Amino acid sequence: QLMTVHSSKGLEFDTVFLTGLEEGLFPHPAKDNEDALQALDEERRLLYVAMTRARKHLRISWCEQRRLYGDLRRTGASSFLQEIPETETQRIRSRYDALCAVTNSETWRYSPRSSWQNTSRQTPAMRDVAFGFPGTTKEANPWNLSSGDKVKHRKFGTGTVIKLVNAQSINRASAWVQFSCGRKELLLSVAKLEKMD
Repeated sequence: QLMTVHSSKGLEFDTVFLTGLEEGLFPHPAKDNEDALQALDEERRLLYVAMTRARKHLRISWCEQRRLYGDLRRTGASSFLQEIPETETQRIRSRYDALCAVTNSETWRYSPRSSWQNTSRQTPAMRDVAFGFPGTTKEANPWNLSSGDKVKHRKFGTGTVIKLVNAQSINRASAWVQFSCGRKELLLSVAKLEKMD
């Protein structure tokens, strides 16, 4: 039975699949900083509701590339997933690799236990760092990257950084890199670019 998280309240199922748990979708980006923490807490509560609908099995999935509003965008796992203890999950990775056309997806298995409820309430400082609000970054550019830098990527090879986007953010920073196979926007927290001398 397909349904939204909101409509699942009060229901239970032996197996639940949560799809699209990606940064920018769940949680959805806040429009302004004043309401951001309140909206973030509400989405965290919704995720908890969705997870606890599963009596026996829960599958959480996301993709690293998604077509949104006509554009192919790199996404990555929701920062909410970092709040689930690794001891409570089994991570399964599915990968299809082709020449410079990579589609990655992941699924987590989760056994609902009461211990997750305690970890869902992170300190405000931890929540702020996860979403890159003002005053939460360690330095102006924690990635030590700038335009013109030569970098190496494990799949695309060597390339040149064209520009950085959201460079001050821990989770949302990305870099446009020119590789021999084309220009790619890479999420820095996922891409693990190696700076070359």
